[in-house]
Amino acid sequence: MKTSKLLFTTFILLITSTVVMAQHKLYEKYVNNPNTESGYFTQDVIKAKAGKDENVSIQTEIIPYIKDVYKLSTTDLTTKKKLWKDIKRLVKEEKFEVLLQQKAPKDSDGDISMNSFVYMKKEGDRVKGLLMVMELGKEHLLFVHITEDAPLEIHQNLM
Repeated sequence: MKTSKLLFTTFILLITSTVVMAQHKLYEKYVNNPNTESGYFTQDVIKAKAGKDENVSIQTEIIPYIKDVYKLSTTDLTTKKKLWKDIKRLVKEEKFEVLLQQKAPKDSDGDISMNSFVYMKKEGDRVKGLLMVMELGKEHLLFVHITEDAPLEIHQNLM
């Protein structure tokens, strides 16, 4: 339940924030793609939204450890396939571990209704990043990358 709440909270936080420049390789590859919506959020933006936006409910103990957040979203099938391939490569190359995987049944047309994945990158007892991926229907893909340097214990307490 807490994992779902954390996923939902982060998702809401990202939707309500503003867009600025980023230096993340995957982000940079897709930021100027006309079929991709993008966003980059600094720790200051996250702090401001968490403290003032009634639609954002984020656990305040994690905020000081978040460095930045990158968001990419597409509703173009070709872009979705390429982005998914790049996300899978990122997971493998940077050694992210599966933290959560939820799959919903296909809809009446046999298309994906919703799948979500959360990956965590750890170094010792520190969490260095989280990736969240949501497939919504046949063409929509949402990707969120949180870079951080947080004690693993904080994440364990949130779950």
